[in-house]
Amino acid sequence: MQEAQFYWGPFARGCYIAAWWFCPFFVWTNPKVLVYYFPALILIGLGLRPLLELTGLYNMFQALFIKKEDASWSKINKQRRREVEQQERSKTLKQQRIQDPRLPKNW
Repeated sequence: MQEAQFYWGPFARGCYIAAWWFCPFFVWTNPKVLVYYFPALILIGLGLRPLLELTGLYNMFQALFIKKEDASWSKINKQRRREVEQQERSKTLKQQRIQDPRLPKNW
């Protein structure tokens, strides 16, 4: 059997289960909703994952998500490197305080 490419997260799974639990309420309030609501739940539960895998939409969105995540990670990484370099430069300047009279006394 082929391994699934992705699994539903806890939030999506919880929303889907809650939608099934609210199904009797929707039928009780407006029975005409059942014509659209029940097939939509069946489509989401059984057909959405295979549809996303077959059309390649999941891979496309996953690639976009990874690209955005890499960009944000590289930005955070550059900022951290800059902070470390500033700390090292400050540390070396503090050690040179005795040798360099141009630096302030409380450096």
